[in-house]
Amino acid sequence: MFAILTFHSINLLGYCLQPAEDAKQIDDDIKARMKAIFCDELLRRYAITSTLEMAQGTVVPLVKYPADDIVVDFYKKERDTELAGEDWDAEADCEYLRVAMKGAGKGSYHVMCS
Repeated sequence: MFAILTFHSINLLGYCLQPAEDAKQIDDDIKARMKAIFCDELLRRYAITSTLEMAQGTVVPLVKYPADDIVVDFYKKERDTELAGEDWDAEADCEYLRVAMKGAGKGSYHVMCS
């Protein structure tokens, strides 16, 4: 397992290398800071991948439509159909893309690329 050095962990490393005046207090401080950094990293991973594992660099499939998905908004406006929480549907995404590409630059629908 590879460690990711963040700004906080580098500061912590520098803090560990300072001479200890009160070793017990510094040890407690270091433990508290390390715990906070570790918890922050786990929360970051969970927010990105919905797991506590390190990201694999793969695309996670869309299983259910989240309420803030652009296709959900499109279907609500165009078809008066609620897709939020429903299983992913390739046809719904393709319908949105067809409309967005037809009216590129003309309407409120848009295609996002990365």
